[in-house]
Amino acid sequence: MAALPSPLPDAFASAVMLRLLVQGMQALGLQTTAAPPPQATQGPHVQLAAKRALLESAVAQGGLACLLRLGSQATLEGGDPIHRAMGGAQGVDDLLARWGRLEPVVHRWHRVRVRHRAPVALVLEHVSLQPEGRILPVENLVVLGLLVLLLQRQGLRGVRFHIAGTPVWP
Repeated sequence: MAALPSPLPDAFASAVMLRLLVQGMQALGLQTTAAPPPQATQGPHVQLAAKRALLESAVAQGGLACLLRLGSQATLEGGDPIHRAMGGAQGVDDLLARWGRLEPVVHRWHRVRVRHRAPVALVLEHVSLQPEGRILPVENLVVLGLLVLLLQRQGLRGVRFHIAGTPVWP
């Protein structure tokens, strides 16, 4: 895999998200030697480059498909900030509203937008708030995996995702 492009200078990733990635990699039996040491993830943020290095390592070991499973392997527990923010959601609309409030904490420049809502379908888009900021496909896949987990915890069955018309989940 080619090296991922350098992020914007003030870009960051959530330390919680990084810990979820490490957890997912461990659950899949992948090595996590590319992860920053635990003391580097004690604050709320880590350098985006650290997250991208971990994603590169995951792809090198498990291919692109493993990225979907990383987010969906997360074990969100009561004290975990994502669980606290998302755990009490009452339905998909509330879940997405909570996700929207959590996003500025999880990532400085990335957001998930609802492009279309229908009774049995939802079209989401993972966007960058910066014109020069590009969301990498690997980042899309991890967010998608986490959203799969959260939607299934809302009781949704038969969750399916497509990217540009191509089925990617399940």
